Amino acid sequence: MTSISSFPCLLCSKTYNTKKKLQSHKRNKHKNNKLIHIQKYQCVLESTEGEEQLKHIFKYDEIIFCEDINASTWSYILFENNNGQYKITFSWKQKKHKENNRIFLTGTLLINFIANSRKFINEKSYFALL
Repeated sequence: MTSISSFPCLLCSKTYNTKKKLQSHKRNKHKNNKLIHIQKYQCVLESTEGEEQLKHIFKYDEIIFCEDINASTWSYILFENNNGQYKITFSWKQKKHKENNRIFLTGTLLINFIANSRKFINEKSYFALL
């Protein structure tokens, strides 16, 4: 399986298939662009308390990010099991650019977590761990 990389311009949302084409686009279309500030943030949610916070943020009892009806499985973020406790880390950076006397904010978000899968039986009523 081959993966196709894409390189988005954070100022105008155009996407290029190579970094070189993106850099050329930035030089030609955003030549007056100046990076003026970078801010970095990180949030870590751990164990049962972190799980409760994430449920509250997303307003869901279970954080299920993939459901396969044909295979009767759910994939979800794992915070705790018999082997230990896990965490989910949100890291993001925000950049401020100035172009033609206008300020643009751009950002990148990275989410790092452990996932697990569960098989469901009878319309999600009973669970059996895979």
